[in-house]
Amino acid sequence: MQRIPPSPFVCTFLAGLWLVIGTACRTPSTFSDGSLPISATEHQVIEDPQSAQALAWFGMALHWELRGNYEKSAAAYQNAIENDPDNDALYLHATKRLIQAGKQEEAFELLDTLLQRTPENVQALRWKARLLLQQKESEPALETYSLVVGLKPAEEFFYLEAIQAAVQAQDSILALTFAREAYNHADEAKRSTLIYLRLLDAVSEQAIDLQGIADLQDEYSSVLAETLTRYPEESVFNYLDAERALAANNEARALQNYEKIDLHSEDKDEERARILVHAIKQLGDGRKGTRKFRNLANGFPGNALVYYLQGLLWEFQRSNDKAYLAYKQAAALAPTDTPTLRKLAVLTYQKGDATLALSLLDKVLKEEPDNPDMILLSGQIALASQNYTKALEYLSQRLDQQKQGLDLENPASIYGQLAIAQWETGQDQEDVLASLEAAGNAPGAIELAWRQRYQTILRLKEENPDQAQNLEDDLLIIMEDLSDRIPRNPEPAWLTATSYSFRDDYEMALDYLEEVKFRAELSGSSETWLTPDYWFDVAAAQERSGQFDAAVNTFLGIIEKKPDHHSSLNYVAYMWAERGINLDQAQEFVERAMQFDPDNGSYIDTLGWIYYQQGNFDDAYDELLRSSELLPNESVVLEHLGDVLMKLNRPVEARGYYQIALALDAGERVEIVQKSLLAAEQAVATWLSSSRTE
Repeated sequence: MQRIPPSPFVCTFLAGLWLVIGTACRTPSTFSDGSLPISATEHQVIEDPQSAQALAWFGMALHWELRGNYEKSAAAYQNAIENDPDNDALYLHATKRLIQAGKQEEAFELLDTLLQRTPENVQALRWKARLLLQQKESEPALETYSLVVGLKPAEEFFYLEAIQAAVQAQDSILALTFAREAYNHADEAKRSTLIYLRLLDAVSEQAIDLQGIADLQDEYSSVLAETLTRYPEESVFNYLDAERALAANNEARALQNYEKIDLHSEDKDEERARILVHAIKQLGDGRKGTRKFRNLANGFPGNALVYYLQGLLWEFQRSNDKAYLAYKQAAALAPTDTPTLRKLAVLTYQKGDATLALSLLDKVLKEEPDNPDMILLSGQIALASQNYTKALEYLSQRLDQQKQGLDLENPASIYGQLAIAQWETGQDQEDVLASLEAAGNAPGAIELAWRQRYQTILRLKEENPDQAQNLEDDLLIIMEDLSDRIPRNPEPAWLTATSYSFRDDYEMALDYLEEVKFRAELSGSSETWLTPDYWFDVAAAQERSGQFDAAVNTFLGIIEKKPDHHSSLNYVAYMWAERGINLDQAQEFVERAMQFDPDNGSYIDTLGWIYYQQGNFDDAYDELLRSSELLPNESVVLEHLGDVLMKLNRPVEARGYYQIALALDAGERVEIVQKSLLAAEQAVATWLSSSRTE
């Protein structure tokens, strides 16, 4: 085979290969210029200097070394050598310090002195080779590395250094020679074999005679075949074989390699995704590769891995129904395959069949009763499907595993989920409180549990008001206790404030909101907690507790800092509209709010009420009618619509809206609506009386 100079392609390839080899060769110590380390043995115990003078100079060298003065350190080492000339370790220490002091010539002289005494000193040879490379003397450096690998033919590390040196010198043929020798002689040659195969590929691309190309390709095939036997669990070689198989349209062999990769993988979910990406890329990448993969998959209808990969591809393309069918076929062929059952269970739950999803996960847990991922997923699906008994069982089991040392990502959030299950299954309040306390390290975990509990309370308010009230009381007690238990965490204080707001106790809500501010400032989390939404809660509580001016000032402060905070714009506009003051600015504010949310029924109601207060009853009617269509169950909107209809002298219609407002529970405005209804009925009676007279 003819030897050729390196082409730009080979140079580019070798530059990339440099990084691969560099990683393989890295050791704790490096040259000052960032090149490869000279010795991995300098941290080993060296022989003690053989004289008092040598020992003294050795100590002085260490003294200067620790202070970073490598020039003085090197000089001290050289003095130690003069007093103990047979100590090889001193030569190596001194050489390194000379290099770090920038005295390469002196370092060369010291190494040559050492090599004259011990010509087979591998460490000294490596140091000399590296120094030669630094001085761009590639040929003698590579010759020196040849000596190194000749002295240590079983050590892959030395071959990797030699290959790197050849790559740096852009001698691809010599790099290939070193890789070939590593493959044939090193005790362990995984990394060098991978480089060997890649070099064969690169060199064959540049060979100019057909026979040379054929020889290199045959060598590649032979080495790869033997490597697959030598390292059957190393997936990188199976990927290489799959690449060649797909290039030769041998899909069956490619699939065999993918199955071997899957068999030996520890994280099958991640590895299967990698297999899919690899296959598509080798088939053409992008849409072309995807289309070819689908055609390939159709040729293996009885293969579970292929069906799984099809399902994964459909998931990537957001076709969950097709993914579900593919995973279902994979599960039929491999009924105990954990990744398939997990995927199928999640999609089954998303399709609305939580019972079937849990039964699929139960199959996995029968085979793998301690599988932490399956236990956690089962608990979370049970929780989401309101099967709280199972959720409690599985989540408790997973947290017990975590206590026993089995890692769990973000356990605090799982404690928040456990608290939900404990609440819903009637567990002891102290247990719930303990879980919520443990959830305090995950922002939002306590809130998630609190919101879930409040949804339960709201559902019960119509069915069993007394029980709902008891649960609400218990929830408030728990939140107050939790706030005391974790005094630096603003979250339970904020949730306690919200709980008081829901009970219309705005004075207590304001107390706890002030506590939130104190805790946020104390813990340095003001930016996280003292947001415009926090101040909105403060302003709303101020308004509801009768602190009108304070509320307006707080809202205006929010708007000044965040002009697009449209809920604040609407709230303060409505406050003014209710009092019939600042109506022009109120109209400006609500119209700004509607720019951000034009179909918000509450904002439209505010605008309609401003028109009402301005005496513009026709426009008020139009806006309030639109608001009632968007918020048909909002009693105050219907009350407003009744009021404007009264102004338009349409009492019959007004009476109907007042009646609906009362039926929807007008809350604290019941007496006002009742008076309005009475006025409407009197107006209707007067109208009927006058109609009869006429």
